[in-house]
Amino acid sequence: MARFTSGRTSIRDAFLAILAAQAGRGGGVLSGEGREPFQQAEIVSCQEDAMRTENCNPEERDIRRILPVVLRITLSLILWTLGSGMAINLAAEAAKEHRVTYTFAVDRDQTENLQRWVNEGHDRWCRDPKLVAVAAMRRLSEEFEEVEAASMPLELEQREQREAVYTFHSVDGLKTYRITVRRFEWLMPTAGSVHRMIWVPEKAEIVTRTVLD
Repeated sequence: MARFTSGRTSIRDAFLAILAAQAGRGGGVLSGEGREPFQQAEIVSCQEDAMRTENCNPEERDIRRILPVVLRITLSLILWTLGSGMAINLAAEAAKEHRVTYTFAVDRDQTENLQRWVNEGHDRWCRDPKLVAVAAMRRLSEEFEEVEAASMPLELEQREQREAVYTFHSVDGLKTYRITVRRFEWLMPTAGSVHRMIWVPEKAEIVTRTVLD
């Protein structure tokens, strides 16, 4: 504010000097009495300008301070959103999935005969849903024929009274087997109770992932 007043005062002094020079040459425009009102008007003008500068609306000052911050945050959010979208697209392009679903054919007469065979004390493993899921995987791929059932790292994904879902992931992570086994309700008369019922493979889903270079 001191700098602003000094600049205005210098202009005023220069202007008065010009007037004094003209007065000395006989062409005076302002007398000593006329110069005082001019100086007073100039001082009032400087004071009003300074008051307008100092007494600016507080809300307007706050908006001027906050607006750049809001704009920077908005720009950051936009850039972050664009970056996330690009990362998701790149991840989807890096690995593509191929899904194949197999439905096991279930012959009711043969299944009921198997239930009777188990009731007589044979192949009791048919009452273990995990072992039945391993047997189903052996039917899907020859690579599991020599693998012992106890060493198969199957994960139980879902287990209900009449349905169970197991998942197996290959070591390289490029293939996933999802096996669903079921206790069919129509086996109840032959089994005698739910706990004596055998589990039967119902369907299998194989997910193969292809990694793109």
